[in-house]
Amino acid sequence: MKTLEIQIVSLSSDGTGIGRDASGRVVFVANSAPGDRLRVQVDKENARFLYATITEILEASPSRIEPRCKFFRRCGGCDWQHVAYATQCAEKQKRVRDALERVGKLVFPESIEFTPSPQEYGYRARTRLVVHAQGLGYRARGSKQVCVVEECPILHPALEKVLHNLMSNQECATGWRSQVRGGEVEIACGVSSEVRVVDLATKRVLHGPERIALDARGCQVEISPGGFFQGNSLLWTKLLDSVSMAVGRGARALELFAGAGFFTLGIADQFEALIAVESDPQAIADLHRNLRQAARTQVTPLASPVENLASFEAVRRFAPEVLLLDPPRVGLSPRARKQVLALQAPRIVYLSCDPASLARDLSEWVSHGYTLKSVEAFDLFPQTPHVETLVCLEKAEGAAEEAALSSRS
Repeated sequence: MKTLEIQIVSLSSDGTGIGRDASGRVVFVANSAPGDRLRVQVDKENARFLYATITEILEASPSRIEPRCKFFRRCGGCDWQHVAYATQCAEKQKRVRDALERVGKLVFPESIEFTPSPQEYGYRARTRLVVHAQGLGYRARGSKQVCVVEECPILHPALEKVLHNLMSNQECATGWRSQVRGGEVEIACGVSSEVRVVDLATKRVLHGPERIALDARGCQVEISPGGFFQGNSLLWTKLLDSVSMAVGRGARALELFAGAGFFTLGIADQFEALIAVESDPQAIADLHRNLRQAARTQVTPLASPVENLASFEAVRRFAPEVLLLDPPRVGLSPRARKQVLALQAPRIVYLSCDPASLARDLSEWVSHGYTLKSVEAFDLFPQTPHVETLVCLEKAEGAAEEAALSSRS
């Protein structure tokens, strides 16, 4: 087998270390840290890349630390527990800038503000677990096999306690697992720390309340079984505050991918009128209920995919001053990007969980007259490569007419 000695210089978007061989080819090495000097075995190669595994750590990086979880490297849930938290944050901040520059071909000379998680562990208020004959677990690294776990240190303490209790009481666990009809369960908690366990296949609640609640500036946002919400319980308030500041105040705002209404209720009082768009039937039902309970009559919920916005006369005439969107990881489809452009909103506030899809979407709008005003990143998932990014764009003067013509072409 071919072996190399290399220096790891950075971390990739999937969590592997990056170095170069003598010819300059990129070498991807799992379980490495920036600054490691390694002897590696080449497992696969092509003209541009090599994939290798560590055979010997010749000189450990100062950023290399001892993983806290005993299942690390077997479990596929975390990639970076062997990397010091300050280095994780620096790599994520760099990843956001790299995506903007390399994928979006965008220039942002200002610094990218970065908000770390207040805690590196014990932050996660929502997770999916695979149901297995021996218990609950996550997919094993690089496999469909299940790594059964009786503890998970990234989980909110209330979730980890439920996991531990289920795994330590076999009689209880066996009876509980017999109720599950699907292959996965979700365990989650809201502000009360009361844990809910849901069979994701049937959306049946196996333990805990029917709905869990988040707090959006004094408004209760209830989430139905299996519904989406941001997973880092320690950054809910900071994230909402940053979104609120980015959208500002005004007469009219349009929110896309509103979900159950966490941001909707958090910013509703900043506008005279707000249209909140969501396509998922369960989420839109939650949104209607949460708005009624909070008496936010200035908000109009709209059940629709973003791609169909042009079919609604009310949206076309609304002329939003601010557009807020929080799409899934894949970002927007080409049609959806054009729908957003056609709205000609003076300000766009975009929250994204994938820097590459974010940069792709921003690139089209910048090419039609928008300017990147601010970029802020949040570490919602310590010990993983994932990073959340909040971007604010504003339309340059004189760009409205060009944008309208381009969006109709």
